[in-house]
Amino acid sequence: MATYQFIRIQGFPRGSNRSKKGSTLNSVVSEGRRVPNFSRHVERPDIRITPVDRSFTSVVEYQTWIERRMEATKIPMVVKGDTHYRALRTDAIAIGTVIVSLPTLTTETPKETTDAFKEDALKWVKGYLNAKGLSLDYCVEHYDEKFPHLHFWFTPGDEQLADNVWYLGKHANPKLKERTTLRHQFFEEVGHKYFDKLCLLY
Repeated sequence: MATYQFIRIQGFPRGSNRSKKGSTLNSVVSEGRRVPNFSRHVERPDIRITPVDRSFTSVVEYQTWIERRMEATKIPMVVKGDTHYRALRTDAIAIGTVIVSLPTLTTETPKETTDAFKEDALKWVKGYLNAKGLSLDYCVEHYDEKFPHLHFWFTPGDEQLADNVWYLGKHANPKLKERTTLRHQFFEEVGHKYFDKLCLLY
């Protein structure tokens, strides 16, 4: 039976909880670190959280850092020759995520395979994001669901931050053509070692 590659990129706005439109920064981070109210589908959490480009004492500090950086960001606007500054929109993308999953059951996947997949996927995602001026902040490994999978969390890179800019929209929620290109590239460079076929339906 053929196995199909799963990889998804998506961005989420600020918010204290899930909104009517979906997940938020808080729910993404809370589910990632298995806060009980956000992970009721998991009986016994089995996760590993590893900092990559940035280092914080905890992902709670990381979430607070994102919120404060976004609050401090001011966007210049010229009105009748005068420069004014406005705050970021409340629905501006706060965190980007890339999720990749292995096609074999967690209970049947050797640790050697999950370790190799993590190393290959992390290297690829880091290169993909860094080339776009983005920072790969964390790799979150989940081994407590049906299929072993990785969450990669990313934010603007140092160049954006130095200019007091926070812009993730087009990178975290790319158009179909770019998402398709991402899936093809990942399959050609990493996925083919773990999946039989590329699937573009995700």
